[in-house]
Amino acid sequence: MDSSGQMRVIICVYVTDIPGEPLRRHTTLGELFCDQVLHRQLNSQLNPSCYDGMHIPEGIDSDNRVKRWLIYDINVQGPLNQEELLNIPHKVFLACKNGKELYRTCISH
Repeated sequence: MDSSGQMRVIICVYVTDIPGEPLRRHTTLGELFCDQVLHRQLNSQLNPSCYDGMHIPEGIDSDNRVKRWLIYDINVQGPLNQEELLNIPHKVFLACKNGKELYRTCISH
């Protein structure tokens, strides 16, 4: 997958399947996605030239096995208006835990 263009990535996951600290789950999942799919590091530091934005859902830190949709705006230069958002590719993934590993499956392009 091309890691240089803008895109919106949506990942559905049970929050307790994401390893590590509960308050860091959104970042951990973004790091895993960028590493495994884009073959680069997550760039979450705000930067006018390009960064990866994260939308953090309520309940991400839950101890219960709840499903959440996490949204990442990859390679953006700032907030996107509706027209800009509609003009970038959207990728939807399902992530699940198999043993100790977190796997992902693309369910839509």
